[in-house]
Amino acid sequence: MVCFFKGHRIRKQLLAAERAANEAGSVAYRLFGERCLRIERLYRLNDEPYIHYTHYLSNRAAGIELPDLSEQSLYDLLEEQEVLLGKYRDEFSVTAASPAPDLAALQIEAGTPLLKHSRYAYDESGELIEYSEGYYHNERHPYVVNYDVLTSTSLFLR
Repeated sequence: MVCFFKGHRIRKQLLAAERAANEAGSVAYRLFGERCLRIERLYRLNDEPYIHYTHYLSNRAAGIELPDLSEQSLYDLLEEQEVLLGKYRDEFSVTAASPAPDLAALQIEAGTPLLKHSRYAYDESGELIEYSEGYYHNERHPYVVNYDVLTSTSLFLR
């Protein structure tokens, strides 16, 4: 999948999708137990590796067809499985001690500072559905968030 954003080309690449055994002591094991659905994606910015994501999903996502993950949005696929997300918790930090698979995917050396994004996504009843870790190579492009502000007047006019 290729998107264009303000003169930049962003391409999403599926690296792996599997029903994986979680390593004892890992965050995925603590959150989901022995097994979960693991999805690994690489986002390229103007053909340069920019973001490496690993998503871990609970067994509630077991109905997702793995080939569909290469093109379709993960959250759209969850919705098709009638798994409706009601709450997200995002954490951001900077790290120079990134895991080796992330360094390899981003084609950078150990010690390179990266922005780490951890997401916890919960369904409407509060059950954890997804935990993901993303590593951004911010020397290639800053992390940007744009917000649309809705006022009480704009809500009334809708």
